Amino acid sequence: RPGERRAPGGDEVTSPALFPPPPCPQDRATLAGPVGAPALGACATVATQGLLLDIVVPGAPVPKGRPRVAVRAGHAHAYTPERTARWEDAAAWAMRQAWTGAPLDVPVEVDVTAVFARPLSLVPRPRQRNPPPAGRLWSSKRRSDADNVAKIAMDSLVKAGVLRDDCLVVLLHVRTVIAALDEGPGVAVLVYAVPERP
Repeated sequence: RPGERRAPGGDEVTSPALFPPPPCPQDRATLAGPVGAPALGACATVATQGLLLDIVVPGAPVPKGRPRVAVRAGHAHAYTPERTARWEDAAAWAMRQAWTGAPLDVPVEVDVTAVFARPLSLVPRPRQRNPPPAGRLWSSKRRSDADNVAKIAMDSLVKAGVLRDDCLVVLLHVRTVIAALDEGPGVAVLVYAVPERP
């Protein structure tokens, strides 16, 4: 489709549009990212009445990678995979721009939606008898396991200074989906206050 391109080394469609379109509602601010951050910046707002933070980090979701071990001078050192570290840095930067308060030190609810780029195999072709649905689809591939998607989002919240510790997340919702035809990939993270008692 016009405006889309094929991702290097894969068959995914990437869109120049921020997830989800339009890029930012009128009550949000478009954040320009630093060097190495997602090129389109992030779209965020801080609200009240339960919703504490609502941010969308554009670009391909990156599940949390397992720590790697390298041996240097006869000693083993654990380190975070580069792909994981880059995404966490970009997401944390965007979250810091949206969050101006002190780190939360109270129980919270977190909702994470990871939208993965739509493969070319799910893009309708001309005169196709049974075209794939235009809306979002569930993503159940190994690369998109929900627990690691949630983990990297929560670690980014801590790194950004939004949360003191990810143990404060007492209620967690996470979903992994394939993008609709009219949206690009991204990760939406919402943080809510919770009642004093369950």
